[in-house]
Parts: sequence; structure tokens; C-alpha cells
Amino acid sequence: MKVLFLYNNFGPKFVREGWGRVFKYCGHEFRFWSPEKEATFEVFDEFEPDLVIATTYDLDRALLKNIVKRPNLKVVLFGSAYGPIINDIDQKKYPIVTAKQQEIETISALFHLVGKPNLIFLHTANKYIDYQLSWWGNMGINIDGILNAADVFVYINGKKRDNLICDIGFVGGYWGYKSRNLDKYLLTLAGKQQYNIKIFGNQKWPIPEYLGYIDDDMVNDLFASAKICPNISEPHSTDLGFDCVERVFKVWSSGGFCISDRVAELQELIPDFPTYGDYKDFETAIDYWLTYPKQKEELRRHIQKIIFDKHTYFDRVAQILQNIDMNQESELVLKKKEEYFENLNCN
Repeated sequence: MKVLFLYNNFGPKFVREGWGRVFKYCGHEFRFWSPEKEATFEVFDEFEPDLVIATTYDLDRALLKNIVKRPNLKVVLFGSAYGPIINDIDQKKYPIVTAKQQEIETISALFHLVGKPNLIFLHTANKYIDYQLSWWGNMGINIDGILNAADVFVYINGKKRDNLICDIGFVGGYWGYKSRNLDKYLLTLAGKQQYNIKIFGNQKWPIPEYLGYIDDDMVNDLFASAKICPNISEPHSTDLGFDCVERVFKVWSSGGFCISDRVAELQELIPDFPTYGDYKDFETAIDYWLTYPKQKEELRRHIQKIIFDKHTYFDRVAQILQNIDMNQESELVLKKKEEYFENLNCN
């Protein structure tokens, strides 16, 4: 099978790369394409994909024509929010991407013409999917929540490195929307100057603990070297309860220990996940887990097993394939997951 991904920068890029590694391990071909850099018609004619994964908001005329001319092509789209959430959300406070009228009309026309897309998804648990996407579902389109997860080809067996050892390790960008919570927790903690904190990321942070860019292949080593790797969510996650970022999965799979602010979705997925509710809780949790390394290691092993059992990109790719009636391929992915971990344990 040939799988074609629309290139997206930032978070989606890392998720799609994780999916791509699973497809490749399972014997499929995959590639990215960027319409800004490559002619869509040429990419489709050269690669002839069996499955394309794109977005509801990037369906330009070239992509639409290529979908229509290939009746056997499976189409999976990351969706703009199109459900009751639109009536409830304050978009000035929470800049969530919501469906525009032209986008809605385009998807509706495409679906009635050729029955595509086969699936519209968001990175959220099924409990929250109707709230965010049900109006796509009302058109007859299949909708589902495909959570973020651990890319166990990259975030696995992190190594402790002397230059990365610290009390608190964090990798991530710093900008206006995210800073609402980053300032409240991490910058406040850094200001106390009683913890060894190391922060890396592509955007500069306004504190001396920011150490610049870190190579992708070193991130899992940072997670394994830091005593605690906090997850600090964007405001909509803590306020509305959904949107678990990749970090909460890949820290554990790397061999690290993660505490997180309280996101209802995360607490439902992994009830034992150590969380904090405000800054006082945050500092108390840090002091506790720094003080009791034996208990920390026991919990680390417990949650890492949950991640490996249920929350890897093998599991997510299998879910996508099941959603588009490729059940044999889905079962193969889960068998290959077993093979991968068996080989991992033998080495």
C-alpha cells in the first residue's frame, strides 16, 4: 500500500512522521508532499497513492480533482472543528480551528459526489468527538478520535547523559497562547532558583534556563536524563478537558517521568497519571517525586507499560485502517507491533 501525507509543520509533522514509520515497518510505502513545493498532479501521478491523509481545510482544486479521478483511493482528513463546540467556544480566548463555510460546502459536495472522505478525525478521545465533529458526521461522514501517542521508533530507550541530567527537563516552544500556562508554572518555578531546570525549543524563552535548540535524536535522552518532565498544556486543554499532546506519551516511552496539569481526557485514559491542579500542587508534586525516587520508578514502569500496551502509533494506525474498512491491514499492524516489541526485548 502507498500512503501519501500532506505536509504540516509543527506538531502534526511529528505525528505524521510517527505514523509513517509504522506504515514503513509494516511493509508499506509512504511519503509527504507539500503543494507549495511540488505540483499535486505530478505527485499523485508519480506515486499513485492508495491512501491520502490531508486536512479538511487544505482541499484545493488540484487535490479535489485527484481524489475524484481515483475511485479506489481512501481519503482520511484531519478536521476543523464542526460541531456544538462552535456555539460554545470563545475563539478569541481559545484559537481552535473551526470549519469555514467554503470548507463545509466543499466537503459536502465531495462526499455526495464520490463518498469521500472515508474518515474525518481529530486528536482526541472518542468521548469528545461528537462535541467537536458531529456536524461532519451528520453529513454521513465517518468521524473518530485518533489520539496522539508514543512514536516508539524514536522515543524509546532514552539514555542518561551527563550534560542533560537535571531536576526538570522540558522541550517546547514559547509564544503568546502557550505562555499563559508556561508563565504560570515553569517560569514561576524557574524564578525560585532552587531547581536545576533545562529547557530546549525552537522559540526563545525569556529565562536563562533556556538552552536553545536540541537535536531531535537527543530529545528522548533528555526525557530519560531529567528527573521530572512536566507537561504544561495549552489553555483549551485544561479548561475544556481534551487534546492530550504527544509529550504525555513520549516522555514515558523514552524512560522518563511526566507530571501533567489536569486535562480530563488524560485522567480518563490513564487514571494513575500524576497530575497537578495549580501552582502550589505543581511544586508539591515536584518536591514529592524528587524526594521518593523508589516510588517514582515504580510508577514510571507502570505507566510506561500502559503506554506500550495501548498508546503507540501502531495502535493509532491500526485504528485508522479499521475506520476505513481495511481490517486485514489493521490486524497486520497490531501483529507487527507484537513483533517489534519482541525484537526490542531481545536486544
